[in-house]
Amino acid sequence: MTQLARTTGDLDRRRPVPDLSLQWEEVVVPGSDPAPWMSDALRAVNAFEELGPGWDGGDGPVPSTEVLQLARRIVVETAQVQIGQAPHIGPVPGGGVQIEWHLGGRDLELEILPDLSLGLLAIDGERVFAQEVSIVERVPKARALVEWLTR
Repeated sequence: MTQLARTTGDLDRRRPVPDLSLQWEEVVVPGSDPAPWMSDALRAVNAFEELGPGWDGGDGPVPSTEVLQLARRIVVETAQVQIGQAPHIGPVPGGGVQIEWHLGGRDLELEILPDLSLGLLAIDGERVFAQEVSIVERVPKARALVEWLTR
């Protein structure tokens, strides 16, 4: 056995390599040309980390770390759609985050709930569509709906 092999083996025994497969599975990497509002939207989500209990004047819980992570993923993914209007982003009572756009007679509201499910409301004139999105479809569905706004 070479010295390098012995050294590598020693490191493996001292410091096991963590399984990152699940952690990295859901990372969204921005494309080369995201919408110009993406940075501001991410700063808005990051600001919710500073909220304290009762931030809403009542006894509303703050959004959890997991809710904020999902909000960031949705912001990054939807910023890949070239839509000029930035979303309105805000915490909601109960510990969720809402991301919404109002564009040319169409409205889209995405609410990340404390259990990490995604509620959506899409309005096109007189037509209203509301749905709770499955965990697997959350990020792709959010992007598809923002694309719908631009049509």
